[in-house]
Amino acid sequence: MYSKIDFIFAFFTVVSVLLQGYCLQYFLGSFLEGRTKSCFHGLFVTAAYGLSRLCIYWLPPTGYESVKTIWKTVLSLCILLVIAMCFYKAFRAVTLFLVAAFRAIADISAFVVLILLDKPVDKLLTVWNLCMERGIITSEKIFETAVNASVIGNQIFRETALVLLLYLSLKGIVRNYREKDYAIHRTELLSILTPAMVSLLLCALLRTILFTVEENAVETVYDQYPLLLAILPAILLLSLLSILYGVKLFQDTVYLNRERSNRIVLEKQIGSMQEHMAEMERIYSGIRSMKHDMKNTLSVVLRLAAEKGETRFLLCCGLPLKRGKVKIKSYKPTCRK
Repeated sequence: MYSKIDFIFAFFTVVSVLLQGYCLQYFLGSFLEGRTKSCFHGLFVTAAYGLSRLCIYWLPPTGYESVKTIWKTVLSLCILLVIAMCFYKAFRAVTLFLVAAFRAIADISAFVVLILLDKPVDKLLTVWNLCMERGIITSEKIFETAVNASVIGNQIFRETALVLLLYLSLKGIVRNYREKDYAIHRTELLSILTPAMVSLLLCALLRTILFTVEENAVETVYDQYPLLLAILPAILLLSLLSILYGVKLFQDTVYLNRERSNRIVLEKQIGSMQEHMAEMERIYSGIRSMKHDMKNTLSVVLRLAAEKGETRFLLCCGLPLKRGKVKIKSYKPTCRK
């Protein structure tokens, strides 16, 4: 029989999964075009992811103790790819990155929250046991209520932190991935897909070794090695940062390559303009020399025409012609006596 606390855990698990589905439709919708323009498109994606995720979650094995849990990761990746293909026009290379990145970030968020909040809850339960032993809490009902409230509060806080970390990480990728219509090449795809795949393998490794069962008691790996309580979250957060900064570095490279291409085109245009200006300068120089020659020729022609016109005037008047500059004397008429 299931207790009330089990139903509360199941309820918050369902809510958390549905919120993760909302993050998925936001993430995919930022890169891919939906197959329909319906206002319920996001709800369908959220419901499909939530249903599939809950089925995987309750499939055996339900814990982290078996190596078979890696098949859950593979199955979840396949389901995410099917959802992307069914609800979006996802025949693009970037779809592989979107699926792997979402699954990796979701797993990293879950493990970070689990590791960081596991010990505080144990300490809080230890405090309630001490209070019960020392008589501070005298009623078993109060003790049970305090324990259940602590466990439920931890569950609520854990699921809230998981969804919040997942959403903020996906939002960071959407913000940094500016060139969403850019046709990504195979080498570029591998450069951003590799950190996500490494993170997935790291989470699969943690699923295998994090929990062990000894003498019918579940123990964690950091119970034996307390230093891992700080190292494991640090490694997981660094894996998350590698995904985020890998995307940012890829987009910066695309932007720099585009700027370099634009600069080369501008340099070629400037070179052709300079050649055109030099050619026009040669043409204008030829025109100026031609104008100068024509001006000189015209001045000579005008001078010759003027000299020829003056000669005709002298001949008509019966005056003598002199070489060089012609001087015309004034003519005074004589009076007859």
